[in-house]
Amino acid sequence: SPEDAYNAGCRLWDARRYEQAQAALEAAATRYPTGRWTSWMRNLQGRAYLHDNKPATAPGILLANYQDNPEGERAADSLYYLGQAPTRLDRPSEACRVYDELARVYPNMRAAVRSLLPRARADARCE
Repeated sequence: SPEDAYNAGCRLWDARRYEQAQAALEAAATRYPTGRWTSWMRNLQGRAYLHDNKPATAPGILLANYQDNPEGERAADSLYYLGQAPTRLDRPSEACRVYDELARVYPNMRAAVRSLLPRARADARCE
């Protein structure tokens, strides 16, 4: 099932087996291209690239998750993590634009994301 496929990728991510998580989540999202869990799969796939110190690869996945399914359960999360990549690549103005869009598009974002945003904006030196 899509949930089982996501959970398998999540277990790999939790075990810090990021390359395997990336591949498993990509395969799962390809196999289940629509539905609730696809947003979760793509978001965690992008995060797996960030945690694997590949911040140049993560944005394409995270941006696509946000743009292709803006109502997806993890679209706002993907936008938050999209802002992490340019911060790590020393492009803070890009990160600030992403965080501004996150706040504008998702004023009712999950509390977990909302709690991370002030620190992320500070790290990117946003005004």
